[in-house]
Amino acid sequence: MSRKVRIASICMAPDYEEEPEAILREVEKAAAAGADLILTPEIWSGQIAEPEDDGFRAPVLERAAAIAVKYHTYVVVCMERYLSETEEEQIRKADEQGIWQKAQRLKHNSSFLLDRQGRQVYIYDKIYPYPPEFKDAKGDVCSMAELMEASVLEEPNVPGTKVGVYDCDFGRVGFAICFDMNFPELWRQMAAQDVELVAWSSAFSGGRNAAFRAGTNHYYVVSCTSVGRGDCRVADINGDQLLVQYPREGEVANVAKVTLDLDRTIFHKNFNEAVIERIEREYPGRVQVDRSLYAEEEWIILSTEDEDITVGELCEVYGLLPLRRFKTTGMAAYVDELRGMIPWN
Repeated sequence: MSRKVRIASICMAPDYEEEPEAILREVEKAAAAGADLILTPEIWSGQIAEPEDDGFRAPVLERAAAIAVKYHTYVVVCMERYLSETEEEQIRKADEQGIWQKAQRLKHNSSFLLDRQGRQVYIYDKIYPYPPEFKDAKGDVCSMAELMEASVLEEPNVPGTKVGVYDCDFGRVGFAICFDMNFPELWRQMAAQDVELVAWSSAFSGGRNAAFRAGTNHYYVVSCTSVGRGDCRVADINGDQLLVQYPREGEVANVAKVTLDLDRTIFHKNFNEAVIERIEREYPGRVQVDRSLYAEEEWIILSTEDEDITVGELCEVYGLLPLRRFKTTGMAAYVDELRGMIPWN
């Protein structure tokens, strides 16, 4: 049985000027149309969430939560947040280099995941903030040497510490924000944790990067962008671009919608091919086997519309190893263990 999720990406057109209501209207329209997951771009509201006992508060979070409850959907709100007293104390104590000591107040650039009941069930903090988010240095003017010497901002965005992964009711979602796109190990770590879909909120477009990350790690990537070109890109588990959509002239928002099958899975032919042939014999016409990438990549893609089986269940019953695991916790880990060490360590 396919496991399809309906996603809406509410991107900001270049003319947008931090007027949250315009984006929230599109979020509600997408929710009313049946989206399971709605993405918003990086820090689009101009608001900063304040900590409180049971989470964080901001007007835009309250509005998004109400929409999530009303239409029974997930919403990702990407915005800055002030650290709680406990978080700030921990970071300042661990700051051996004294980088953050002169800062007045510390922030994170975060993706808040609101569930179908409007609860703040997960917060991902951007692991690689863009240096001008924490230092008085412009990326298009300063050199790396000048960046190192630049002063820290009064309210800097400090780097997050945990890979963003959360199990929604439709599948496992990973999170990344803007500058995170440039660092492949973060994306590999999401693959190692069996992420099926990455929600990437960003200021810049990212261009082909989304397809590179998807094709390398074999999960879907959906972008939601803002001040660049306001485009949305959806990349397939095989690295193909399923959607590239730009805003229409004169529109404030660029709303892209896509339905993805999270049960669809890529396998390497090695140590899987004979098993897949057996499945074809035992489930004639019930499992779709795509060998279009067999000759060169040596990949086989399985999917099914049969209500009584899933590709995930076939993996468990027949011992199939998805390519995402093959590259991380499967074949790679097996050979690394035999070697006793990784050469580049």
